[in-house]
Amino acid sequence: MAQHHATSSTPVAYPASVINPCFCAPHPVDLEIFRTDDEYIVADVNRNNIVFRVQGDLFKLHDGVRLHDAAGDPVVTLRKKIMTAHSLWQVFRGKSIDSKDLLFSARKSSMLQVKTKLHVFLASNTAEDVCDFEVKESWSHDSCAIYAGNSSTIVAEMHKKSSKSVKFMVKVHPNMDYAFVVAIILILDVMNTSSDGSFEAISAASKILGVIG
Repeated sequence: MAQHHATSSTPVAYPASVINPCFCAPHPVDLEIFRTDDEYIVADVNRNNIVFRVQGDLFKLHDGVRLHDAAGDPVVTLRKKIMTAHSLWQVFRGKSIDSKDLLFSARKSSMLQVKTKLHVFLASNTAEDVCDFEVKESWSHDSCAIYAGNSSTIVAEMHKKSSKSVKFMVKVHPNMDYAFVVAIILILDVMNTSSDGSFEAISAASKILGVIG
């Protein structure tokens, strides 16, 4: 793990149900997220079973994609808002993309970033003066920590492992909504992997200035 994770040796209990209380466990939850060419699969390490799948291609963002639970029921729909300077993503309940079903949004904290930093705002936080969660990634993009607001309280951690299919190891701390954590990791991965990744703003600015075509 990156050095900014050193403070998290003892899991911190932070009760936070963002998507559904059924995804909050009183104990740490260890997950593996596999990314293949055409899907994401999320498995519970300790129970050795699949807990989520992604239907749709996160890199084709027209109507968003859905995170399904093990039974195939839609949990959330993830959608990137087009033409936003800070790579704004919105996450809605179930199959909906209606504003009344918005659960949270995530965006880069600034346009020019080498290591990704996300601010996450719950739908109830309409002022968005202070983020509800903050995601800080390592310089190498192979690990990150999710913090409660602007505090030092870590609620989840991720590190990437090299394998034939990209694999993320995720530890979700007690009482934290692990479906919410998975949605954040998926958004972060798309930002880093697609053309909307870390150098998105630099490329856009260069085009405006006529430096590139």
